[in-house]
Amino acid sequence: MCIKTPERVPDFLGHDLFNDINSRYPDVAVTAWPATQTDIERWLGAGVIDLAIGYQPSVQAGQTNLMLGEDELVLVGDRPDRPVRFDDGYIYVDAGEAFGRDHAAAYVDAGVARISFGSALWALDYLLEEGGSAYLPLRLIADHLKDGRLFRLANAPQFNRRIVLITSDASTRHWPWLDAVIERLKFPFQEELHERRNRV
Repeated sequence: MCIKTPERVPDFLGHDLFNDINSRYPDVAVTAWPATQTDIERWLGAGVIDLAIGYQPSVQAGQTNLMLGEDELVLVGDRPDRPVRFDDGYIYVDAGEAFGRDHAAAYVDAGVARISFGSALWALDYLLEEGGSAYLPLRLIADHLKDGRLFRLANAPQFNRRIVLITSDASTRHWPWLDAVIERLKFPFQEELHERRNRV
């Protein structure tokens, strides 16, 4: 079995999927690779990989899309007083096409970021070392918010992004254990949604 995830999907999702299968199903051979969304579509279509985690559902025949949940993308900074707009230290983190469109519409007057990353993990590392502000997945930065290393910036637009598990029907129809793996992968998203509803 081969797992692919786009580099922008927080690594812990692929990590969780890999570890769950590897630890619970020792007879299953597992391989994992980072990939672009284009790679995922091409490799799933060619039968090179069996499943993938991405932001865009597949439109290919013979593939199934399973919604895992949504990530909240929130604007955070190394200081609570960083500006929401016109921050010289703003770091643009590519989070897919839908985020790019929504971000451009929300910040049409804000100019172009001087620094950008294609990986939330790289952007987080840079932000923690050099300072600045960036939109990052809340689940990725929750501990940094709790310990005061990062601060959620007030009055900033918030964005959501879907995360989809795409499977090759030809491979996965022989995996009776896959449904249980998917439910365990969805659980953190369901917990987060429950917490959000309770805060409202």
